[in-house]
Amino acid sequence: MVVRKSEPSVVLSYSWGTAQNKGTMDVSRHQGVVLRLQHFKRDAIPISIRSNGKIIQIRQYQKGSHPTEWNSIKFLKIEW
Repeated sequence: MVVRKSEPSVVLSYSWGTAQNKGTMDVSRHQGVVLRLQHFKRDAIPISIRSNGKIIQIRQYQKGSHPTEWNSIKFLKIEW
């Protein structure tokens, strides 16, 4: 998921079944955040994602691949 910043810090949270996480990231020196979530089971549990930034992209990637922003120094990289 790629989030463009709207303020000097971006607040992200997600809930995916029993898995949950929330964090505030300082992105004052970045254009935004790239968040990588891994879900290891095939099931029908929906994910809920919230942010105070603008979510510009959500994609499913094959194991080992990343969005192009992952390799950019302009984005803060987060793995939960």
